[in-house]
Amino acid sequence: MSQQPTLCYEFGPFRLDTAQRILLRDGQHISLTPKAYETLFALVENSGRIMDKEYLLNRVWPDTFIEEMTLAKNISTLRKVLAEGNGIREYIETIPKRGYRFAAEVKAVENESATLIREEQTFLQNGGEEENLALRSVRLLPAAGTVQANNGQYHRSIPTEKSGENANGLLHPKRAFVLGGTVVILVIIGIIFGSRQRQNQSNNLSTQTPPQTVKLHPLTNSGNITTAAISPDGKYVAYARLDSGQQSLWLRQTAIASHVQIAPPVQASYSGLTFTPDGNYLYYVKDAALYQMPVLGGTTKKLIAKVAGAVTFSPNGQQLAFVRDDQNQGETAIIKVNTDGSGEQKLAQRQRPSLIFGSAAWTPDGGSITFSATNADASGGQVSLFSVRIADGTETELTSQRWRHIPSLAWLADASGLILTARDRDSAAGSPYQVWHLAYPSGEARRITNDLQGYRSLSLTADAQTLITVQENRLINLWTTTPEDPARAQQIVAKIGPDHEPHNIGWTSDGKIVYTSSANGNEDIWLTESDGSNLKQITMAPHSDDNPAASPDGRYIVFRSQDHRSGASAIWRMDSDGGNLKQLIGGNWPDCSSDGQWVFYTTNQSGISTVWKIAMEGGTPIQLTTKHSVRPAVSPDGKMFACLYKKDLGDGPAVLAIIPAEGGEPIQYFEHILTPVRWTPDGRAVTYIDTREGVSNLWSQPLAGGPLRPLTSFQSETIFSFAWSRDGNRLALVRGLVSKDIVLISNFR
Repeated sequence: MSQQPTLCYEFGPFRLDTAQRILLRDGQHISLTPKAYETLFALVENSGRIMDKEYLLNRVWPDTFIEEMTLAKNISTLRKVLAEGNGIREYIETIPKRGYRFAAEVKAVENESATLIREEQTFLQNGGEEENLALRSVRLLPAAGTVQANNGQYHRSIPTEKSGENANGLLHPKRAFVLGGTVVILVIIGIIFGSRQRQNQSNNLSTQTPPQTVKLHPLTNSGNITTAAISPDGKYVAYARLDSGQQSLWLRQTAIASHVQIAPPVQASYSGLTFTPDGNYLYYVKDAALYQMPVLGGTTKKLIAKVAGAVTFSPNGQQLAFVRDDQNQGETAIIKVNTDGSGEQKLAQRQRPSLIFGSAAWTPDGGSITFSATNADASGGQVSLFSVRIADGTETELTSQRWRHIPSLAWLADASGLILTARDRDSAAGSPYQVWHLAYPSGEARRITNDLQGYRSLSLTADAQTLITVQENRLINLWTTTPEDPARAQQIVAKIGPDHEPHNIGWTSDGKIVYTSSANGNEDIWLTESDGSNLKQITMAPHSDDNPAASPDGRYIVFRSQDHRSGASAIWRMDSDGGNLKQLIGGNWPDCSSDGQWVFYTTNQSGISTVWKIAMEGGTPIQLTTKHSVRPAVSPDGKMFACLYKKDLGDGPAVLAIIPAEGGEPIQYFEHILTPVRWTPDGRAVTYIDTREGVSNLWSQPLAGGPLRPLTSFQSETIFSFAWSRDGNRLALVRGLVSKDIVLISNFR
């Protein structure tokens, strides 16, 4: 191992650190996805030179078929990060029909704190003779040539083929071939090793990667798409997008990037977009009600209430089915109706805690409807696929495979199988959903996608040759800041995600931060100092552990642990260093009382979620609420707790309620707070997250009433959770980037 100085690139107020692979602006870290960083790196180190699109695609996505739209999306993201278009200079130029050029002056400086690692590997050649072959760190250098040191000063020189590069700044073909061959061998070894690991963990669930011919084609690059559907003939895509806190409906052609707004922005949430089989109408769900509208816009008709998720149409287009979540009855059910909303019929149902999830799919022969639901024979709520026969209500389980969750599914036109988005039961709770193919009747499952992005929804064309899905990408980091100067937030731990669930974090009595991270491939509880030093993992696989809360007396940390295979959730207690694990009770979202004697939590024992408490040492639990209530937060003096609460069992959102610690009816409501809260250390106010256009900030609501007070004024990124230090002098934030766009997938069968 040898140490050499590495380079950083400076332009304007920015610094690109190639050792840490981060971008800084005036010393503050700016979050970038790995591919966005690679795109910027390629442009910056070749500043002043036109970089054609094919080169950039091959460099940033080697050995992967990617459309130019993906590159354009990365360029758009970078321009937003670099604040172009606001009277600030243009850093990235578009060269029509050619590519892109980094136009700013770039200065290369030495980063003395970083090191390059050169690993020497020994290969046996020529009948057992050994030859040392160094795998060298290769760096493509700035536009005019390589950067070389001369008496401590850096200057450019024109590369020649003698130095191993050609006039275009690329590796000489022979050296590139040798290096490429070495990389290919290592990649093959990695693939084989990874495949064996997955097979050992899969419990007969096939996780083979998709065929080489699978193609992913991005259709949007705005990052603010919430849901989408493709027309039966594949010519159009309808989608909802979020702008300035409002959602609107749009239609675009798949072959041509032509977009038309078909419904204006409203303060509502669209979901479950579905085209009718003839392609003339669009059905969608808004505020748990089903609506119908002409595809090109026009008069909208409300059809049915209490609809959860996308509808599915019968093959003849005369009927539809959907999932209904009736909280009054504590029941989820499959409902069949005529397309005008008449003739309602219940076909299948589950009583809580068993559930029917997501959307349903009509079988191609028209005789049954397929849905995902809790497996009645499995403890802890494993999920499987079932079909209910319309003629007599007989249910059949389609496969022996078990899953953690299946939010959407669709049958292939020839009934040879289904396409679904799912998280398999062996993956961590926070792992991303993938698109799967499930063969029928064999039940063999394989992934169509297998990456760090998430895919929750899908829509198929009538011939089942093309599908679209909304691809979600998250990059989550841990930050700290002060209430006095929140704008000077500092990132202390990078990439604790990709984390697809918002999780609680907390402070210990001695000033450490306890949080959830999936950095090692599984969701576990970690500890760190407030500056990000002394990272320590204190829980281990095979379970997913999250939502940690430290007791004020410094003795314990309580958390939720979820079994990968059964899906069962339980509240656990451990010593502050991770020792002496003890399961307390089944439940979610734990919080500690101010005296450290009680654990408040949410559970579902009577068909609805309610708040309970149990002694820190265990024992008989005590019920505190009887109506729907989740995510308790105990006040600093221990006299009250706040939670999200429904005054009745309707379909409206839960609002914030303040309830005595002994339980009973709420003593105060805050109708405008719809997210979990944390108490300020003095107990006089609650603080919560308000997210608009993908940007989150913290607000404070005094219990005595009065105006809201903003605590932060961030201009980018989403806050997923936060916590006050015990002394109230610092805030910890789980914060990062969220991007959602439509991806068209073809050649997946």
